[in-house]
Amino acid sequence: KTEKAAVTKPEVVAIIGGGGRSGMDVATTLARNGVQAVTLTRTGSDPFKIIKLPESTKANLKHYAPPVDVRDQASVDNAIKEIGATSIVFAA
Repeated sequence: KTEKAAVTKPEVVAIIGGGGRSGMDVATTLARNGVQAVTLTRTGSDPFKIIKLPESTKANLKHYAPPVDVRDQASVDNAIKEIGATSIVFAA
């Protein structure tokens, strides 16, 4: 009898409000611990653009460039779907 190995999807955490202090702290902590963290911001600006981080942290930290406004359900839904989020943190 042959058993198939379980395929696990890597965890991708979307951080809504990723440009604020709390959102950036959550994103950095997740990324530092090997979890793919994706920041979503109202303006679409990358909050980590000018911040120096270790390469090992940066490797797990991404930014979703289109603006995401929590008052617009469609923009939130589209972002979550596009990045393939397995978890969501609301820090807005």
